[in-house]
Amino acid sequence: MSAKAARIREWSLMVRVGQGCNESFEQLYNDYHPRLVRFLSRRLSDSHTIESVASDTLMTARDKADQFFANSQLSTWLFGIAARKAMRAGERENRRQHAIPQVTLNNSVNGTNQVSRVRELGDLLKAGLGRLPEPQKRVVSLHLIEGYSLAETAEKLDLPLSTVKNWMFQARKRLKLQLQQIA
Repeated sequence: MSAKAARIREWSLMVRVGQGCNESFEQLYNDYHPRLVRFLSRRLSDSHTIESVASDTLMTARDKADQFFANSQLSTWLFGIAARKAMRAGERENRRQHAIPQVTLNNSVNGTNQVSRVRELGDLLKAGLGRLPEPQKRVVSLHLIEGYSLAETAEKLDLPLSTVKNWMFQARKRLKLQLQQIA
């Protein structure tokens, strides 16, 4: 098959995918999913994240099929989407790793073990999170626990960024008050 014929075939596949043809999306998935997984394994280390980004890439391609133009190869377009998603996933993973407090195993001055104090603080935070209103709990979970930025959190929850920022502010304020009352 010539390069021109291959591009026409890819373009017609994406037109059908954009029209909601499940068989065409299945063909796209079967053709590109294994290649995307190999591509992403060189950029990400966690197998669940790799799988998630590969699937998310194909779902984005389905949702934005009308933005694919036959003057580029479908693989170039898909791998560009995957590379951007991998970069964001890597940033989230990096934020998650840095959000975990570093604990030393030394005993503190008053003799209590720092590890047990951190566990106690973790239990207090869990209790505090449990008392938050559900919308604030979702925002805190996505932003602080899963590592999404506020903008990504707003997008995932389909909310304005200002609302997510407000709920995050309110949640922090409530948690601070709750922890002060307990401590």
